[in-house]
Amino acid sequence: MARTHEGKACDAVIRRIEAREGHSRSDLTFPEKKQDWAAAVEVTCRIGDQLFAFEHTTIEPFERHLELEAKASAHFQPIQDRLAGRLPASEQFELLVPVTASLDLKGRELRKAQNAIVEWVAATASSLPIAPLGRYVTPIQYTTLPDVPFDVALARMADGVWPGKLRVAHLVSDDREEKRFERIRKAYDDKSGKLAAWRQRGARSVLILEEQDIQTTNHFLVADAVQKVEGLVADKPDEIYLLSTVIENSWTLWALRVGDCVYDDLSISGDSLSQIDPTGLVNVTGR
Repeated sequence: MARTHEGKACDAVIRRIEAREGHSRSDLTFPEKKQDWAAAVEVTCRIGDQLFAFEHTTIEPFERHLELEAKASAHFQPIQDRLAGRLPASEQFELLVPVTASLDLKGRELRKAQNAIVEWVAATASSLPIAPLGRYVTPIQYTTLPDVPFDVALARMADGVWPGKLRVAHLVSDDREEKRFERIRKAYDDKSGKLAAWRQRGARSVLILEEQDIQTTNHFLVADAVQKVEGLVADKPDEIYLLSTVIENSWTLWALRVGDCVYDDLSISGDSLSQIDPTGLVNVTGR
């Protein structure tokens, strides 16, 4: 599975709140490690005189996204490698596959599907019409191949940054924002109870969402989904943050809500966005 960054994510948000409050953290505790199951958040600490409780979770734009990110290279890189030098060098190509379609393939079944796709792409590529860069010839023509348990399509585009090479595009269904809402609602529901228990103990509760999707996720979409979720619930954390860790050496942190100030308010005032250098963060939870 794709790696998450629980400890460093908590440290990033704690540092942001320290800067805002003008005080440093103290009295760090780790309720989950102490098996405080009634309120097993990742970390609590004091910043100034205020007690804070932090809970982290990774969000996905659709079910099994993290699994797809982890397996995509193993499933499709062999296809790309075997087609190197076999495609017309004057254009670039995209293999279009339904998102998560290959996840359950393994062993001999996976190798047979890879073989079938390689031979079909090699035989088909030079006969396809050429679309302008970044566009597809429509309607997209999907093909059923022997030994491949999902339909595929191949697009040929004018020369771009990958001439003569094959990229793989995992296509998400039209209801992806509804699926995003469902996943964020589940993450929210899973974590809100533990945070609510700390609010009852006098803590200021903080929910940290982490995402690792460069293709279909951005902070606007997550902020909209969070606002939609919060329109349906009564008990809310005091603060919500989104941390993007998809770029390994440069993370981005957005405040989605602080108290009554939602993302739109924070963005206008310049209080939402922070750029984070992950090399300077501490893994406070050890995970």
